Amino acid sequence: MSGVPLLQVRDLVKHYAGASSWLGRKRPTIQAVDGVSFDVERGETLALVGESGCGKTTTGKSILRLIEPTSGSVKLDGEDIAKLDGAAMRERRRDMQIIFQDPYASLNPRMTAGAIVAEPMRNFSGGQGQGQSARERAERVAWLFSKVGLRPEAMKKFPHEFSGGQRQRLGIARALALQPKLIVCDEPVSALDVSVQAQVINLLTDLQQEFGIAYLFVAHDLAVVRHISHRVAVMYLGQVVELADRQTLFAQPRHPYTEILLSAVPVPNPHVRSQRILLRGDPPSPANPPSGCRFHTRCPLAQDICKRERPVLSPRSGSAAADGAGTGANQWVACHFR
Repeated sequence: MSGVPLLQVRDLVKHYAGASSWLGRKRPTIQAVDGVSFDVERGETLALVGESGCGKTTTGKSILRLIEPTSGSVKLDGEDIAKLDGAAMRERRRDMQIIFQDPYASLNPRMTAGAIVAEPMRNFSGGQGQGQSARERAERVAWLFSKVGLRPEAMKKFPHEFSGGQRQRLGIARALALQPKLIVCDEPVSALDVSVQAQVINLLTDLQQEFGIAYLFVAHDLAVVRHISHRVAVMYLGQVVELADRQTLFAQPRHPYTEILLSAVPVPNPHVRSQRILLRGDPPSPANPPSGCRFHTRCPLAQDICKRERPVLSPRSGSAAADGAGTGANQWVACHFR
């Protein structure tokens, strides 16, 4: 991995302005994402993890501009797509696709599977859709079906005729239709059985190796993240609190919140008792986040400085993992004491 990263996100913010209630009271602003920064290299998988409501999905959708970010910079191939107008952004969407969490709700129930996968080719000018005849599109759809493990005969079926795993494969085929450089995977296996999860994860890995696609993988299952990711960004209440390569993060987590998350991962050995760290209290509201470090209300290391000053995400030295894969430059932490 060299040169300019495929995706560069800097100080991404998404706030939802509070509407007035029926009594005329102004509701507070929801700070869903507040100053998120990271890079994604070409052919890399960066996982976004954290509790439900921490802003993972909002970050992914803001990057794609499925929802408009409040502020910040999002560069794809060095071009700030957050500033593009409608026509220019439409052309850029060919390079960015998404796989949704619910493989049924994200598919049009009135369209056949073949028509669903062919739709991006018909909608976008240039590339795979330019000048293609119906026959050529059908041949490419059949090829995509074979790539994701579906039979070409299934092109005539409707979404309700597929199993959950097959529907997610269909969503993957649709995302591949325009040969994107980046795919946002919004918890693509959380609605699937464990055995099917493994099949879909292996499929995504194989497709990445074959086509060089970069993934922004939104997930809460750390076992899945450990299998598929190259690097991991841990989010808490709209902010990234730790960013590290996979080996370093799982071997030597630094942020207290990361340690707590990892302690909750089940150990697949009945003879080994895991030392789970209990997290006190409930997550604060993004409409009224704590001052300073947002984790200080639940952190076992919190002191007065944590209430006053927001820690900056900065590199840590001496963070080599047990297998030697980690270096100081591979681990960034937002904590006054770690």
